Amino acid sequence: MNIQQANKYFAALAQQPADTDTARAVLRQLGCALETTRFITVTGSAGKTAVASMTAAILHAAGFPVGLYTAGAQPLRRRLWVNGSPADGRAYAAQASRLAKLLPLDRAAAELVCAAALFEKAGCAFAVVELPDPALADILPRLAACAVTAIGPDGTGRSLERMAYTAVSTFREGVPAVTAPGQPKAALQEIIVAAGKVGCPLTVPQQEDFTPQKRRGLENRVDYGGYNVVLPTAGSHAAQNAAVAVELALALWRAGVPVEDEAILAGLAAADARSGVRVLRRRPLTVLDPCHTPMQAAALAAALRELGCTSLSLIAGLSGQDDAEAFFSALETGALAPKQQTEKNRMAGMAEHAFDKVYLVTAGQPGALTAEQLAQTAKYHFDARPCADLPGAIAQARADQNEGVVVCGDAAFVAQAEALLK
Repeated sequence: MNIQQANKYFAALAQQPADTDTARAVLRQLGCALETTRFITVTGSAGKTAVASMTAAILHAAGFPVGLYTAGAQPLRRRLWVNGSPADGRAYAAQASRLAKLLPLDRAAAELVCAAALFEKAGCAFAVVELPDPALADILPRLAACAVTAIGPDGTGRSLERMAYTAVSTFREGVPAVTAPGQPKAALQEIIVAAGKVGCPLTVPQQEDFTPQKRRGLENRVDYGGYNVVLPTAGSHAAQNAAVAVELALALWRAGVPVEDEAILAGLAAADARSGVRVLRRRPLTVLDPCHTPMQAAALAAALRELGCTSLSLIAGLSGQDDAEAFFSALETGALAPKQQTEKNRMAGMAEHAFDKVYLVTAGQPGALTAEQLAQTAKYHFDARPCADLPGAIAQARADQNEGVVVCGDAAFVAQAEALLK
């Protein structure tokens, strides 16, 4: 296989509950005992990619060889990193070729097996892995730490308690765990109880450890527990993600891993920004955010308010698995059910928001919601218009001569838009 064939192999695998027993058997067949690499798992509803990226950047700044695997819709090759650079393409293709000849796996398990084997072969001391299914942690024999990011509505209809209960299945006895600050009470209770039952030390960042900072322009300066840094992404939720990464680093330090303060600061500042609200250009303002869930939409709305943005044009594309009504409602009001109230400023189409025009596009992945379907839903919240394609939407947004353009959707959609906007 070459890289393109390997990408197609993983993309064609079935998406179903992880078969961890078969995955462990496949690792044995590959001769990969995972004796060198220690894994840090990241689960939750929102902020997983950001926390994973920042944690990997901190460990790399501390001098450790480190791997990073993130979940998502982009080809797997683009989601595998070693020491801050894309994983070796030949090794990736070779690993995919070997996997294709062994017992069949679901997509998520196959991706994690490939990532773990690549990281072990590359000599990574640590690997930070974002788990779309927390059950996948059973594949990994040596956990160094685990994190549960913000828990909130993800479009699946599950309760907060159920989502938290699922996320904490990564907890292991004696393995330090960190959760996000400001968790909903119902979710936090599940997390605390699970940590106590398993016997893992749990850290919960406290809101009082955040010190307000003066901001220059559009920068996002954060001070958490004395760690003062300008983050590469916008929004208060980015600061909360940074707090989780800081606490993961400190948990490793307490366990004897030499992670110095300088490495924490350097890693936070240098982390990949493509997973958050990113200012691509200041004039005219161009903002990119790979958000496609209601919780992520509310975070984007909050970030734009914090930046003082108004009179923007929005371009969006969502998959068939996304809850478009909940997404646009959260983007309009900046609130999540059940916080969305019946008062005027929470009613559909009545809330103050940053968008003058909203352009909807059919995203490129199979099963994506069409521009017409999106516009039919979004019209109750915004001045929404379907567009034939992404270049056409960008042209119309630019013609508006508003204060700027915002693009949101999954990572692949946003990456395509970025290439056209540069």
